[in-house]
Amino acid sequence: MSGTLWHEVGDRIYRRNYESLDLNIGLVLSDEDALVIDSRASHGQAEELLSEVRELTGVPVGYLVNTHHHWDHTFGNACFGTAEIVGHVRCRRTLIERGEEMRQKLLSADWMPEEAKPHLAEVDITPPEVVFEDEMTINVGDREVSLRYLGKGHTDNDIVATIDDVLFAGDLVEQGGPPQFGDSFPAEWLETLQTLADRVSGVVVPGHGQIVDREFVIAQRDEISRAIEGERVFPEPVMRQLRARLKLTGGSVARDR
Repeated sequence: MSGTLWHEVGDRIYRRNYESLDLNIGLVLSDEDALVIDSRASHGQAEELLSEVRELTGVPVGYLVNTHHHWDHTFGNACFGTAEIVGHVRCRRTLIERGEEMRQKLLSADWMPEEAKPHLAEVDITPPEVVFEDEMTINVGDREVSLRYLGKGHTDNDIVATIDDVLFAGDLVEQGGPPQFGDSFPAEWLETLQTLADRVSGVVVPGHGQIVDREFVIAQRDEISRAIEGERVFPEPVMRQLRARLKLTGGSVARDR
């Protein structure tokens, strides 16, 4: 069954896409241990993920990397036992300072299905314990996983993970739906995406959606740029969110064209 769940995007580098939120999870294997990228949105979802990892490999999960602090990427953290949880220093800080506020907003959100709320309520919010500011390398057996903070974008704590020529971009890159601007820094996101694109030598695994490439990253940067200048590139609720963040964080606030 596991062969149908995991898509090998590089040598012992896998991506699992979940129908729930169209979320991508990363997995890097060595002969000794494994590294997982992001933990999903609840304990139940994390346990499902770990079960599917065990179907693919018998090595333990030694590391869990959080690409950023958002609930759909971190609320499964507590289920990873003795694995070292790694993230940006501001990912840890935000989960400590605002994690419960984030949960309460989700529990009161009209769009959140009622059946999902008990699973959110039981989450033990668990921030990364191993943090860095700019870059870090993790040795997964004899393999190197490079973690980099490239600048503000979707949040102020997005990181990317590179293994060989595969780059896991987290929500700095979105496929299948528009970028989400709720915690974003839109003007700075443009430069961060250019820096990201300059690092791409193979496939890019976005936080949500299908696998993309450097050209897609550049196209998304250009879409955000046009939206900042006032072109109605995205649906109106997304444009309103973008305008609100521009007013808060600085940058062009042009009239819609």
